[in-house]
Amino acid sequence: MQSRVELFEQIRRDHDREGTSLRELAGRYGVHRRTVHQALESVIPPPRKHLAERPSPVLGPHLGL
Repeated sequence: MQSRVELFEQIRRDHDREGTSLRELAGRYGVHRRTVHQALESVIPPPRKHLAERPSPVLGPHLGL
């Protein structure tokens, strides 16, 4: 499995050298076209979003037991 940085590099290389379309790149690498746009706009992938911890209203009062 490759890192996102390597994936972004391959996408940019194929787009520059072969002139491959965004749709074809998305199909070739199995990613969404949004990811291809991100790869062409920036060398570094955007950071992952961390979800906030969700409250547990049912078990909340009993977690201390």
